[in-house]
Amino acid sequence: MTEADWRAQRDEAVPEDVERLLATVPEWFGRPESNAEYIDDARRMETWTVRDEHGRVVGVTLVTHHFPQTSEIHFTVVDRSVHGEGVGNAMIEAITEDVRARGAQLLEVKTLGPSKDDPNYARTRHFYEKMGFLPLEETDLWGADTPCLIMVKPVGHHAQGGQGGGDWRLMPTPHRLPPWPSTDPEFGAIRLRRVELRDAVMACDLSTDPYVPLTGTLPGHASREEAESWVRRQQGRHAEGRGFSFTIARRSDDEAVGHCGLWLKDLADGRASAGYAIAPSSRHRGYAAEALVALTNFAWTIPGLSRVELFIEPGNSGSLRTADRAGYVRERVLVEHQEIGGTRRDMVLYAASRPPSESVE
Repeated sequence: MTEADWRAQRDEAVPEDVERLLATVPEWFGRPESNAEYIDDARRMETWTVRDEHGRVVGVTLVTHHFPQTSEIHFTVVDRSVHGEGVGNAMIEAITEDVRARGAQLLEVKTLGPSKDDPNYARTRHFYEKMGFLPLEETDLWGADTPCLIMVKPVGHHAQGGQGGGDWRLMPTPHRLPPWPSTDPEFGAIRLRRVELRDAVMACDLSTDPYVPLTGTLPGHASREEAESWVRRQQGRHAEGRGFSFTIARRSDDEAVGHCGLWLKDLADGRASAGYAIAPSSRHRGYAAEALVALTNFAWTIPGLSRVELFIEPGNSGSLRTADRAGYVRERVLVEHQEIGGTRRDMVLYAASRPPSESVE
């Protein structure tokens, strides 16, 4: 594959692949105790991968999000057989775009400092500098014999420049998310509640829809373990500052029938986006429209929010009807607006505006 062919993606936990990749590069990862920690980290941290044409993992990056304004590349490893082919570039670029979309301003990475003469880590530092990271400070965080170099990369929408300087400005501090609602939003037969581990059963059902894996992090035909990993990711969305991730449950028995989210990366501009999906076994009962009404009514309780947007493919007649039934207004078609399944696709923009009777604080 050429450098242009590599595609990084948010993925499930891949600790076995991390162990395999570490073994290919002992010059960088030669301490068994440290490698064991990395493998353990790979079981629980946000994971990004690059896979070859056969689906085999050839690169892994683990990411942590310390605050809404800052994220960190905790660990990166690339199979020796594809060193220099752009796998690392693909992961850093994809992660940069992701944390920027979250509203982050800085991306951090730690590596071996230059006061320790090591030609392999000199290459690592050069790679990060090429990707726009700036050396900030060398510390003894890892002990006197292992100097730690902290590097940072400005990632705000107005950040410019990279190695060698340049004029860059940080984005304004993003709005802190409101607290989780004290009362579950409800409408009709539906309640929106916190995502729970038992919802993995619904996630497995949802993953059988071939469209769902193309638009999120839930793998197609997910195993129970993969579904539980997806559940845990959804449980962290509010703490990460991304928005509110809800399970759609029946009010009658609290059983999960789907999932929806209110995403708030543009809250500072008064906008949010919404998404929803009903598991195949629970469709054609009006749940999607009721969930969207409940989600939109909840949105108007958030100070400063004046508009909620939906992005729906023109051929998705079911979602188009759901938007109409929930009171959203069709505005226009956005040509090649979003990449789904490797193809740029048109999207119909629907929107709902805060009712005049709802005060804006």
